Formats: sequence, structure tokens, C-alpha cells
Amino acid sequence: MAGPEDVEMALVAAERGAAVWRRTPAHERMTILLRAADLADQRAAKIARIISSESGKTITEATGEAARSGDLIRLAAFEGTQLYGETLPLDANRGTGLDKVGFTLRQPCGVVVAITPFNYPALLVLHKLAPALAAGNAVVLKPATSTPLTALELVGCFVDALVTDPRVRKISFTGSTATGEHISSPSNWALPARSSCCPTPISNTHPRSRRTSSTPSPPRSRPSGPGTRRPPRRPWAH
Repeated sequence: MAGPEDVEMALVAAERGAAVWRRTPAHERMTILLRAADLADQRAAKIARIISSESGKTITEATGEAARSGDLIRLAAFEGTQLYGETLPLDANRGTGLDKVGFTLRQPCGVVVAITPFNYPALLVLHKLAPALAAGNAVVLKPATSTPLTALELVGCFVDALVTDPRVRKISFTGSTATGEHISSPSNWALPARSSCCPTPISNTHPRSRRTSSTPSPPRSRPSGPGTRRPPRRPWAH
């Protein structure tokens, strides 16, 4: 179970994320969310199995819930680009006329805390998570204690959608070797062959190395010359 220290760490991280995410244009946020929706579709069968094992739903019911995940994210992604303000006529006040008009703009709230129940562990998580992210907020998610793995799998879709974005230059990761290799795998980055924005080495362990060291292992030499292409370097994770 999480304690006060975990809550503090989550809020500090969310504050940092919110400062960056609110400055991200709506069309870029939508692109990332649409990628997360595609991942949710690809992982629907796995999400359904997790829902069934955690909540006791039949696999048929769990599959129906998981299958809607991608569509919910896409709906939120679109609505996040439609956050219009209002215009206000100012001629009702003394000293102003028809030549002046006021307007409002919607701004992200900042950090949103989302607390979800157990009965729809996928849909109710996404009902809170996706719209908040689409509007430019950061989210601290507290799923039901009986269905946390479903929420974790869905959050993974958003995380993977973000780290495969070519604008991400570095990743700082602390965790298992298997997870680090998954993050740094070229198949998970899905960068175009001629991308000029390639991830760069970031820390002290090469993804194929099982041992750690204080300095990064030097990259192996590659042939060079006319007609020789160098593949993009993969990120290193620790």
C-alpha cells in the first residue's frame, strides 16, 4: 500500500509534468493520445484478461469493456482540441463602446487527482484520465485497491505512447533490466528510418548488458563510407 511519502513523490512528479504538458500544443497532445488509443486496441485482449482475473467478470464482459478503451481515448483526444473560450461584449459598461470586446481562454487546471472504483476498472479510469490529459493536465491516479493492475496496464499505453514520440531525446528510468530493455527496444520506439531526431544514450547501462558500471560502455565501431547507413542509436536505461 502507498504511504504519505509515495503521495508526496507522485504530487511532485505531477507538478513537473503539468508544467510541461500545459505548454504542449493541443494537436501534439492529440497525436500522443491517439497513439495511446492504438496501443489500447492492440492490448485489448490482455486488458480483458486482467479485468476478468481482478474483478471476476466473465471474459466476454471484460472483452467488451476493454474493446471500448481505444475509442474513449480517441474521443477525449479530439475534445481536447476543441476547448474554446467565450467573447464578451463590453458596451454595457460606461466608457466602452462597440469597438471593444472581451474574451476568455480555457486553461489547464494543473494536477488532477483521479479516484476510481472497481466495477468498471478500465472505462472509469479512462473517463477520468483521458479527458484530463487531453485538456493539458497531469493526473495522479488512485485506482480501486481490488483492481489496480487494470489501471496499471492502461497507464502503460499512455507511457509507451509518450516515450515513442520522436521528440523525446532522453529517458531516465530506474527499474528492472527487462523493463529497461523493453523501453529501449527499437520496435517500441518505432522511429522512421530517416528520422533526424533519434534518442541518445542517457545513463550507465547498455540495454543488452546485465551488469552495471559507473560509466557507459563504449559503442562498438561500425563501418562507414559511401553507401553505408548507420542505424539510429538506442537509448540506454538504468
